Amino acid sequence: MKFDIPGRTAIDINILVLDLNGTLTIDGALVAGIAEKIAILKDQNLDIRLFTGDTLGTGGQIAAQLGLALHITPDSKAKADQARALRPTGLAAIGNGAIDLELFSCTDLRICTLQGEGIYAPLLQQTEILVTNIIDALDLFINKNRLIATLRT
Repeated sequence: MKFDIPGRTAIDINILVLDLNGTLTIDGALVAGIAEKIAILKDQNLDIRLFTGDTLGTGGQIAAQLGLALHITPDSKAKADQARALRPTGLAAIGNGAIDLELFSCTDLRICTLQGEGIYAPLLQQTEILVTNIIDALDLFINKNRLIATLRT
């Protein structure tokens, strides 16, 4: 997905890395509407990966439900290492926790969601876009003008 953003270099996102707990789920329950948004993005040929420390042990079931590739990443370093192994550029990430800190340092676009689990405050220093929920975060990719309007200078 290419985003031509006035006043900035264009952003070309090929892979979207999603955190699980606190991002796609709240207390282990998938946020309503996620499956539909993921389906739309997959139809747009966006490669979506689920990276999780799998605190609640639901990663495999949720990845299967959403048809996503699952990457078990037990800590922040593992998340960043697996992201780098996917591709050095063209990565976007959506997360909220301390485990996402190193991942955010190696991606081209960083989006943080403020939901029931809250946000690990140091993550905000690396965040480009802060949204109140995962549906709004995914809609930035579905309705490209939202992302462009937020990032234009």
